[in-house]
Amino acid sequence: MDGFGDEAEIIRRCANHHPSVWGDHFLAYANLLGANECEKKKHEDLKKEARK
Repeated sequence: MDGFGDEAEIIRRCANHHPSVWGDHFLAYANLLGANECEKKKHEDLKKEARK
């Protein structure tokens, strides 16, 4: 067989992986990474204070 005919056998590997021990913890955490305006202001204030 040259692999191009209709009779070619397709062999695929099995992917039976166990679920992550972390679950979706980091997926949920990623949504919290966007800082809101209050956090941005606090961050800027702390940066200014640290420069003093």
